[in-house]
Amino acid sequence: MSKRVPIKWSQIRKRLSALPIEEHLDLFKELFDLSPQNQQYLAEKLNPQGKYESVWEEYGDRVIDPFSGSKRVGKGAVQKAREAIQEYQQAFPEDLEGIVELMLTFVEGGTERTVERGEMYAGAYDEVEAVLVEMEKLVKAAKGAFHLDEGNEGRFIRLAELASQLDWQTEHRVQDLVAEVLGHRRWRG
Repeated sequence: MSKRVPIKWSQIRKRLSALPIEEHLDLFKELFDLSPQNQQYLAEKLNPQGKYESVWEEYGDRVIDPFSGSKRVGKGAVQKAREAIQEYQQAFPEDLEGIVELMLTFVEGGTERTVERGEMYAGAYDEVEAVLVEMEKLVKAAKGAFHLDEGNEGRFIRLAELASQLDWQTEHRVQDLVAEVLGHRRWRG
């Protein structure tokens, strides 16, 4: 049996550039039919109207799922929620608002769960904090390119208010983020 030699992108690109458009379309159709992941990826990348809305809900459900319901929040569920955020970031790096909204959903879910029930596995608190830090960095790096609609502005304000029921360090970190996102120097709750 002969050993398969991996092909390099430069070789594929050269071959693709020589193909007529009809063969490109046939190739995309074959890739589409090959797996549900390919179908999802192409739908996400090529959806003309509501570019992100058609797939955002699926990611949003995966992000909030660990924090809803009566079961104790476990490590595996929290990791799957974080993976959903990372997958969305990779698929749609240009959708800053969608990425921040997923992160906000995660932080909200963890904060609400802590305030209401106070029971999650110990590492879940670290995960919520880590997503909060990532969101803060993302918003700061955007330097004004990030814009909130009224609904999300209210969510950030509610998050800051919820955080006042947590330890002072988390409270201040959340409130600093809210101030940053809302364009204030510091939280004015």
